Amino acid sequence: MFTQDTVPPTPPPPPTPPNMKQGRQETLPEVPFSCDKTLGPESATFNFYETTARTGILPLKVVLRQIIPKFAMKSLPARRAYDALGKLRGLQRMRTAYNAGIGSVTPYYTRYVRTTTLEALSAFGFQVANGDEPVAIEAMDDFINAVEEVFAEEIEEVRGTIKRGSVPFNGLQELYLPGCVVAGLTWCGEMSGFRVVTSFYEEKRSLFGFEKSFH
Repeated sequence: MFTQDTVPPTPPPPPTPPNMKQGRQETLPEVPFSCDKTLGPESATFNFYETTARTGILPLKVVLRQIIPKFAMKSLPARRAYDALGKLRGLQRMRTAYNAGIGSVTPYYTRYVRTTTLEALSAFGFQVANGDEPVAIEAMDDFINAVEEVFAEEIEEVRGTIKRGSVPFNGLQELYLPGCVVAGLTWCGEMSGFRVVTSFYEEKRSLFGFEKSFH
């Protein structure tokens, strides 16, 4: 019983059901993909979720559709993601350099970094509305990290092989990392220095079956 001078305690609110948020019917995933890494590199598959389009953010699936041939939009074998890791790392490096230099008036930034980044983004059908705001690519860092986790043992092995002075074919992607400087011949045959922007493996059918090349 309660006396005239006491107030009954306020009952606690009912628990929030799973997959529910205040003002929303469903909780959106933290990242728009999932992957069972325990399956191993050759069996693991990335599965992608539908997400709400957000203004000013380049969707991850749009990026993958552009850089990975015949990307099905709903699933992607981990090995195919790994073959395009150099492209993803290159885009990641480009985005980071662009965002870090916002407001800069140096010729390197205005004539190279900003120009090449805006051109690359336009290939995805994405236009930067405000040059003073950073470029955002949906979950790209998370996706790169996830691919590297699936292939962690392979990456560690080839990096060790490179340090010992040998470069296996599956280690070329770790040798020619975006941003590193390499020597090569120009179109007129003179030796010069070049900075790696991107790299990728490509598999094509030939008279001898499927063959993989590196670019």
